[in-house]
Amino acid sequence: MIFIQPYMSWEGHYKIYSESLLKNKSDFLICISDKILPKKKNIIFKKPIIKKYDKNIFLFILSRITNSLICIYLLCFNFRKFKKHNIHFLEYEPFSMFVFLLVNMFLRKKFYITIHSSNLIKNKHSTLFLIQRMFFYIVLFLLNFFKTKIIVHKNEDKQRLKKIYKRSIYTLDYPSPKLNFVKKKFLSNNSLLIIGQIRDDKNFEELINLAIKNNFKITIAGKIMYNKKYWYSLKYKHGINLINKYIKIEKIKSLIKKNDFIFLPYGKNYSGSAGPLKDSLSYGQPVLCANLVQFKEILRNYKIGYIFNKKNLLKIKKIKKNEYQKLQNNCVNYVVQNNFDNFHKKLKKIY
Repeated sequence: MIFIQPYMSWEGHYKIYSESLLKNKSDFLICISDKILPKKKNIIFKKPIIKKYDKNIFLFILSRITNSLICIYLLCFNFRKFKKHNIHFLEYEPFSMFVFLLVNMFLRKKFYITIHSSNLIKNKHSTLFLIQRMFFYIVLFLLNFFKTKIIVHKNEDKQRLKKIYKRSIYTLDYPSPKLNFVKKKFLSNNSLLIIGQIRDDKNFEELINLAIKNNFKITIAGKIMYNKKYWYSLKYKHGINLINKYIKIEKIKSLIKKNDFIFLPYGKNYSGSAGPLKDSLSYGQPVLCANLVQFKEILRNYKIGYIFNKKNLLKIKKIKKNEYQKLQNNCVNYVVQNNFDNFHKKLKKIY
C-alpha cells in the first residue's frame, strides 16, 4: 500500500496517524514535511512550498492544495516503483483529488480515501469554505466512477456522504494515542482544563461563558491565535488560568493532576475535535463536551464523560469519587480497544 499524507508536520495527529500504518516492509509513505524525516527507503517526502500554513485562512487552503498536488507529483514520478501497489489517501483535498482522477484514468489504480470531515463550516470565511465544499461534493460524485473505497471516523459523515457517493463507505473509530495514564486524585472542585490552540473556528466563547457563570474553575493551556484582548480580559475579570503557549506533554500531565475534567467547548459548527478528545482519553481523563453529534455517540456508548450544557450542570457538580473513577476506567478501556497500535489491523480488513 502507498499511504499519502500531505500534512505530515502540521500540528495534530498527522504524523502518528501516518506512521502507525507502516506495518509492512512493502508499504510506502509519500508525504510533505518541513522537518527532516529519517532516511528510509519506504518514505518519500518533500518540503512544503508554503511554510506558514496557519497564518490565515487563504494560506491554509492554498497550502492544503499545493501539498496534495506535490504528493500526487511524487506518486506519478515514482510510478514504476508502485506498479503493484494500491493507494490510500489519508486526507481528502478535493482540488488535487480532481487532478488525481484525471491522471488515474490512465493509471487505473485502485485507491482508498480517508475523509475526516464532511461538514459545512459557517463563519466569517463561509464564502471561501462554501466554494471548497461545493467542489468537495462534485469530486465526491465523480469518485463513483472509479475503483475506490472511503473510510470515515464518524457515522454522521457516512450518512452525509452516502447521499452522493453510492459505493463502499466504512466507519472506523478515530484511534487514541497509546495509554499514558495520569494517576491522580478526584479534586471535586469543578475544575476544567482546555488544551490546544485557541482559534476562532472553534467558537469556544459560548460554553466558556456558561462555565464562568456557574463558577467552574477554568485553565486554558494553548497558543491564542486570535483576539488576545478578549481572552486576557477573561483572565483578569474572572480569574481564568491562561497559559498562552505551546504545551509540552509533561506540563499537560501536571495540569491534568490539577483539574478534574478536560473541557471540549466547541461551537455548534465545528466539525473536527477527534484529536483532543482521544488525547484526553489516553491520559485516563474524563471529558466534558459540547453538545455535538461527534461527541454524543462516543459518550453514550463508552460513558467517558458528559455533555456540558445547562441541563447537566447540577449532575456534573454533584459527581462523587466512585462515579468519577468509573469514568476514568471507561477512558482506559476505550484506549485499550481503540489506539494507533491496533488501528492498522482494523483498516487491513477493509483492504
